[in-house]
Amino acid sequence: MVSGSGRRLRQSMALGFLCALLGALPASGQVLSVGGHFVANTDIDDELTWGVGGRAHLGLPLTGLTLQGTYDFYSPSCGNFDCDMNELGVNVLWALPVPFLMKPYIGAGMAFQKWEGQFDLSTDEGTAINFLAGLILQGPTFDQFQPFVEFKYQSWDEYENQKVMAGGIMLVIF
Repeated sequence: MVSGSGRRLRQSMALGFLCALLGALPASGQVLSVGGHFVANTDIDDELTWGVGGRAHLGLPLTGLTLQGTYDFYSPSCGNFDCDMNELGVNVLWALPVPFLMKPYIGAGMAFQKWEGQFDLSTDEGTAINFLAGLILQGPTFDQFQPFVEFKYQSWDEYENQKVMAGGIMLVIF
């Protein structure tokens, strides 16, 4: 039978080991961050369309992967018509193991678009496959607020394929 002090010693050692293990996890496994961005999209119509949006990143412990959710709002030129476009995206990102003050990443996922208002399209919604790459600035200067840029290529089932460029700032929650 283990004495009370021996049990406390083992519990303390196990707690210390667990804390050391969690401290050694990749940063992407410990971070929840939210942010906003400006976005430029080509091929919504035959010109560049600007929009705004928000995003959230949730790191998956022990994997080096991050789940990214995005929402974008566009108000493209629809000629004499009044229209808006909303897009919801879900992506899985992998941070490249580069020991710099920047965190480059690549990823893939899905996007769902919905058009609202009067417009001349055969359908008012669509689904796409996303392929993306981006760069988040980190380090002592960008500890809490982290600027980022991202390029995304979207292959749509109903629309022309789109190229999207986004840039903004992420706020690290923890």
